[in-house]
Amino acid sequence: RLLSSIEKIQEKHKIVYQSPVPQKGYFVPVTIAENVRAEDEMAQQEFFGPVLALMKARNLDEALQIANSTEYA
Repeated sequence: RLLSSIEKIQEKHKIVYQSPVPQKGYFVPVTIAENVRAEDEMAQQEFFGPVLALMKARNLDEALQIANSTEYA
């Protein structure tokens, strides 16, 4: 399910880093996407894996507002 989510993220956001994964075993690549907006699906979902959304905020107050705008805040 996490790999499927990463595929959707790649369609909508610019991936700035994705780690290589070994061919043997079960691994999920570390994935970092940039310019994610607070209202984007990626920002509103909770991922239990190595997935990071980079978002811009004008100041600390806006950053806190973004962090608290999710259902799982």
